[in-house]
Amino acid sequence: MKKTLKLLIMTLVFMGICVTANIVYGADASISASKKEIYVGESTTITASISATETWSLKMTTTGGNLSGDVNNGDAYGKEESKSVLSANFSATSAGNYTITLSGKVAGSDLKSKSISKTVAITVKEKATTNNNSGSNSNNNNNNNSNNNSNNNNNSNDNKGSSSNENLPAETKPSTVTNTQTPTKSQDNSLKSLSVDVGTLTPAFSPRVTKYTVDVGEEVTNIEISATKNHSKASVSGTGKKELNPGVNTFDIVVTAEDGKTQTYTITVNKPEEKKEEELKLLSLVVKGITTDRELVDLIFAPEFSEDVYTYNLDVESNIESLTIDAVPKQEGTIVEISGNEDLVAGENIINIIVKSENGELTATYELIVNKEEEVKAASSTVELPHSVEIPETFINKYSIPMIVFTCIIAGLGLIFAIVEYRYGKKQKDTILDKNIDIKDVENIDSLKTEETEEKPEEKQVDNNIREEEKNKKGKGKHF
Repeated sequence: MKKTLKLLIMTLVFMGICVTANIVYGADASISASKKEIYVGESTTITASISATETWSLKMTTTGGNLSGDVNNGDAYGKEESKSVLSANFSATSAGNYTITLSGKVAGSDLKSKSISKTVAITVKEKATTNNNSGSNSNNNNNNNSNNNSNNNNNSNDNKGSSSNENLPAETKPSTVTNTQTPTKSQDNSLKSLSVDVGTLTPAFSPRVTKYTVDVGEEVTNIEISATKNHSKASVSGTGKKELNPGVNTFDIVVTAEDGKTQTYTITVNKPEEKKEEELKLLSLVVKGITTDRELVDLIFAPEFSEDVYTYNLDVESNIESLTIDAVPKQEGTIVEISGNEDLVAGENIINIIVKSENGELTATYELIVNKEEEVKAASSTVELPHSVEIPETFINKYSIPMIVFTCIIAGLGLIFAIVEYRYGKKQKDTILDKNIDIKDVENIDSLKTEETEEKPEEKQVDNNIREEEKNKKGKGKHF
């Protein structure tokens, strides 16, 4: 028993070690920089990596400077991977501290999404400039200095050299300056901020976004644009107060970097067009009729159409079922609605042609009065019932169908009875005929039999004699 227990414990421990060795610690991502301290004009490589990740969607952003290269990356479901997925170069045109952020989501084989927000800090420094002065000018206040490049305050110059600057005061003699490196001019042509005093920029401002729109009301006559450059040595043009016209207004804000490179930010301001006084009238009116045979016929109404006449009359025949009306508005954008032109009835029909403003608040109505002829019914002969009995229409509608059904049933039963009676009578007749034939046959047979039995007297006597002789012979034989 003890050995079995020990064996079981050892097995569990071994399984625990195996499971622990294969634990997956989950998907993750990281960001790093090849150099965290650089000088203006230099660049550093920013790398984003994933580990134990099956799917990811990552991007890198910066608080300033320039980040170029692969800054966005994503992958669909596949297998878990650990590798570098983003790589970009960062540089800045001015000294300062910058932060580069890696954000997005990753997921491992368990498909559990994990939000990522990692940062790396980059310090950008100005480059140093070295000046070397090779001059050796000095003043001898003791009047006894024998340096070839000195000035004697007692006017007793012992210098025997042939320098052309030997008679100049020391403070006016040029010095030799050697620059080890030419300073780099800024390339930053971005804005730090951009705003308007009326409306809202769409989308929200970002230094990397250069196109914006603003919607204003028709009462707005001007707009003021304000912008702040990102670099102190850059210049900005195109800001200030701008006049607005109805429709689309486009304004460009140009940022020029120290090195002369430019970048343009564009703001499009949309101002509604001025509303014109709406004229609710028709330009033309054409009416056609549709007959019961579905034919289209031209119709003429009176008086002749005029945009200022709002009532018309039209006579149509009894075979006109409906009308098609082509009403064209005088002003574009207005709405035309027509009612009453379907299912015309005998007599007067009123058709309304309503012209509405674009917003539906104002209307004007044209009226077409249509007189349709009464339908002439053909004369038919009628049978008067006694005592002027009238059958109500409701009675006919209510009982006509059942009566027809009942009549059909009775007629059907009568037909069936007649067919059965006919077939039964024919069968009886055939039976009787058969019986008559049988009787005649029997009678014929009986007559034949009678004829056969009636023999001639002579034949009958002969037969009797033969029978008698045979009888005598038999008697004699008995006596012997």
